[in-house]
Amino acid sequence: MIEILARFNVGSIILRNIKNEAGIGGELLSRLNKDGITVEYFSATPTTHEQSTIIMIVTKEDIYKAMSSVNNSRKKIGGEDPEINTDIMEITIRGVSIRKSSDPLVKAFSTCGEKNVNVIAVHTTPISIHIYIATKDFSTNLIDELQKEYKS
Repeated sequence: MIEILARFNVGSIILRNIKNEAGIGGELLSRLNKDGITVEYFSATPTTHEQSTIIMIVTKEDIYKAMSSVNNSRKKIGGEDPEINTDIMEITIRGVSIRKSSDPLVKAFSTCGEKNVNVIAVHTTPISIHIYIATKDFSTNLIDELQKEYKS
């Protein structure tokens, strides 16, 4: 059985033009962990040889505390002023049978694309797919379509 859940209590922090150096992600995650903040998703993508963009997903409850932690690390990590987005949500598709589904990630992206839903971030585990989208793109119709897709 596959279960699909929608969660509205997440937000993102985007850090642009961060120094692309070993240890920067660890520095940031250590600071957040020390401040009691759980990062649900973390991605560091090089944009040039010297710079990266970092995207983090945390709960809305922790987003301003996380911003304070990020700002305390700014001297070391560099970059532009962080961008906060609290208008995102998470859709989770989970169940042991997801592993038996052919191309489960392709199904998720295709369904979102057909519904004109822009995917902000995705992370997967062996039994789940977590999709982060703009809250404005959410509809129960999207959930219905995902449920149909994963039943087939």
